[in-house]
Amino acid sequence: YHGSYKSWHFSALDDINTRNVGKLQEAWSHVASRANRGLQGIPLAVDGVLYYTSPYNQVYALDGATGKMIWTYKHKLNEDLVARQTHSPYNRGIAIGYGNIYMGTLDGKLAAIDMKTGKLNWETKLVNSEKLTVGFTGAPLLVKDKVIIGFGGGEYGVRG
Repeated sequence: YHGSYKSWHFSALDDINTRNVGKLQEAWSHVASRANRGLQGIPLAVDGVLYYTSPYNQVYALDGATGKMIWTYKHKLNEDLVARQTHSPYNRGIAIGYGNIYMGTLDGKLAAIDMKTGKLNWETKLVNSEKLTVGFTGAPLLVKDKVIIGFGGGEYGVRG
């Protein structure tokens, strides 16, 4: 998601450049459910599979060549809690590693979703969202064997 530990979101790939960008054509498209207010995450591709998130903590795995749905994960959320949060319902990205998709949730959890099946491997509650009305919207950062995540993605006067 970050591109590097400097978080510049820059790709050194150069297959698309000023000489050929005008020749690009849409190959397929996908519409996420409950995304009527738009998407804010950056898709990640691993071994021909495109993974991305949409509002309300939904994760999609699509075949990168055809756009065919492989699986969908929809995190079970307390809709009343989500409605009280100023930053909801957005999700701004995921991290990938060790066979998992890692996502922070609007209800204050870190979830690990199996990359192959889309099934929840584990989740852990990190923030008391019911009391604080905060959750996770930013993408986690995977550093070696640690997943790092902060509760604020810039919605408030703090980050991290």
